[in-house]
Amino acid sequence: MKKKPRGHFVEAVCDKNRLAVFRWNDNKAVTFISSFVAIEPIEKIRRYSKDAKAKIDVQCPQNVRQYNRHMGGVDLSDMLISLYKTPFKSRRWYLAIFAQIIDICINNAWLLYCQKDSGNVKSKKPLEAFSYDIYDLLCRANRSAKRKQTESVKVKKPHALRPLSPLKYDNIGHFPSTMEEGRCRFCQKKTSVVYCIKCNTRLCFVTGKAPRNCFLNFQ
Repeated sequence: MKKKPRGHFVEAVCDKNRLAVFRWNDNKAVTFISSFVAIEPIEKIRRYSKDAKAKIDVQCPQNVRQYNRHMGGVDLSDMLISLYKTPFKSRRWYLAIFAQIIDICINNAWLLYCQKDSGNVKSKKPLEAFSYDIYDLLCRANRSAKRKQTESVKVKKPHALRPLSPLKYDNIGHFPSTMEEGRCRFCQKKTSVVYCIKCNTRLCFVTGKAPRNCFLNFQ
C-alpha cells in the first residue's frame, strides 16, 4: 500500500452486517470502517505534493469526506475532557471507561447549559465552576435526611481460657507435641509449633544460642 500513489484505496464490503472497510493512502495509509456510507461517490480534494511543489487533485472516498466534515465534535469532546479530567488510576480497564463516561456526561451537560443561556453570555459559568457545582450538589445530597446513628461494635477475637491451677501444677501428663504454628501463650512474642497436650496451650521450647523454656516458666 505504501508504494501505491496518493489517493489509492481498497475496499471490502459486508452486505450481511452492512459494514464497509477500506484503506486509503494519504500521507500514510489509514484504515476506516463505516456502517453509514461507503466510498461512493468519490470526490477530488486538494493536497500539497512535495514532488510537484504545488497542490494537486487527489481521489477521496466519501467515507473520508463525511469523517472530516463531522469529526469536530469528537475533537471538541476530547479537548474538554483533557481540561478537567477525572484523576482516576486503576489496573481494571472498565473503571477507566466509567471515569471517561462521567467526564463526557459533565461536558455534555455544560454544553447544553451554555446553549440554554446563550442570550446572556456574562451569566455563563465556565466548565471548571460548573463541574465543581455538580460535585458540591452530589456531596450535599440527602444530608438533611435524618439518619439513625448506630454505634459500631468491634468484634474482638475471644482469647482461649487459661488452664485451671490444679490442672497446671499436678505434674501429670504435661507432654509436648506439635500443632500448627502460632504465637506462644507465655512470651507472646515468638511463634511455636510445640504445645502441651494436657493444657492444650501453645508454648515455646527452643535450644541453641538463645534458649528458652516457656513450658517451665508457664508452669
